[in-house]
Amino acid sequence: MLVKGTCAKKDLMTEIYKAILSPGSNWTEISSNKTNDYSVNGNDGWVFKSPPIGYKKQSIFMRLKSSDLSNPKIPGNHLYIWLSDDYMPSNDTGENGTFTQMGHVKKVLFTPPNVANHNPDTLYDYYIDILDYRILIIIELHTVSMTTYPNFVYIGYPDINTNLEGEDYTNQFIAASNLVVPDRMHISYWHKAPGATGNGSQYDKFATTFCQLNLSNPTPMGLYLLNPIYLMADNLKNNVPNTGFLGTIDGIYGLPNTNIVNGDIIQVNDSSYKVFNLSQYLINDSNNQEEGYIYYYNSLGGITCIAIKI
Repeated sequence: MLVKGTCAKKDLMTEIYKAILSPGSNWTEISSNKTNDYSVNGNDGWVFKSPPIGYKKQSIFMRLKSSDLSNPKIPGNHLYIWLSDDYMPSNDTGENGTFTQMGHVKKVLFTPPNVANHNPDTLYDYYIDILDYRILIIIELHTVSMTTYPNFVYIGYPDINTNLEGEDYTNQFIAASNLVVPDRMHISYWHKAPGATGNGSQYDKFATTFCQLNLSNPTPMGLYLLNPIYLMADNLKNNVPNTGFLGTIDGIYGLPNTNIVNGDIIQVNDSSYKVFNLSQYLINDSNNQEEGYIYYYNSLGGITCIAIKI
């Protein structure tokens, strides 16, 4: 279910909240301390819960906060996202609840932190696609220019029909185009991975992606090919055993950055897809974006253009 619209940056979090809980969505918001205090500590903020997913009937518990998008003096422009195995709200409104196996905060930068141009009243377009097993968010500047600095965030499972997981690990991920990572690497955070010896579980690990781009887009027949993006867990070097194919990222397709521009609409059979050129704002390095010098990398290594169905 795709929800799209335009809003001022200061209203972006409210629009995300409304989209996730919009009619037709099966997600709920269950936090007992909902106030966004713009901190990675402090209040719980919003806690969204998905329906039970897969044969394990495991829900996604996504905690969501942000930097202060209404303060013109703070150009943080970050989303703060956590995953956990469970959440029990407090019986007292305004008091924090209890998380079970909550991972470390994952920070996502969604637009260049330029106060002069991207202030609280700057307009942004958002595309929020909600399924029971994942949430996909794309945010870009609202402008007639082709330069919109699009960024994406993906939270949840891969395409549930391709999801391959074991008893000891659960394939819930956070991927983004400007994701804060511990070192120079293109990764997606893996909330609950298999244990180092192949037994048990371990948390806050990562996986990588693979996409075989067709570099001759469009084909001689004038067709654009949308390439699936796979989540992989081999040779990760983060104390995780080789686990192989984990699933296909749902709703995002990779394209080569040839014969196509940001904002293009391409037709595939009876469906329309919008192209976003992520390279308009990919850091892929260490940078200080009001959170100190940290690494921002694109989870989709080697992919600069993506397309989503609209």
